[in-house]
Amino acid sequence: MKKSSLLILDEPFDGLDVFTVDKLIDCLKELRDDKVSIIITSHNMDIVSEVSDYLLILKDSNQIVYDSVHNLHIKYKTNDLEYIFKKIMLKDTSEYV
Repeated sequence: MKKSSLLILDEPFDGLDVFTVDKLIDCLKELRDDKVSIIITSHNMDIVSEVSDYLLILKDSNQIVYDSVHNLHIKYKTNDLEYIFKKIMLKDTSEYV
């Protein structure tokens, strides 16, 4: 693949076996370390947590949250990004807009 400063992936982990997911995660981490900006759409919060520095949550095409994964872990006192996502989506989202 040609070297780029931006990579956009839409649900890249869907349909992959666990070994291929691991390889893709390793590749994404290498790209991140090489200062490539990566935008990933995914519903798999475990993987998002593993490869992401920042999290953007949209609801009805509106930005609900944009924050670092680290800050969200501190704010919600957990490393479980799926739990954080559920708490955010169940709240009155007006505080985030």
